[in-house]
Amino acid sequence: MEKLEENLLTANEPDGETCPFCNSNLGFVYVQSHYQCLNCKQVTEPCCGGECEYIQKD
Repeated sequence: MEKLEENLLTANEPDGETCPFCNSNLGFVYVQSHYQCLNCKQVTEPCCGGECEYIQKD
């Protein structure tokens, strides 16, 4: 529980970022390897950002 409280405190600090979905400036919280808006709960930055693994066959 301590880590969650720490994340909420840092997310509430004003950093000038707004949510691209709801335009809230409440901040973001880090939840299970991604960032989530504190207002609408949308995932604002996915864990992998759409990256794909490429396996080169020799």
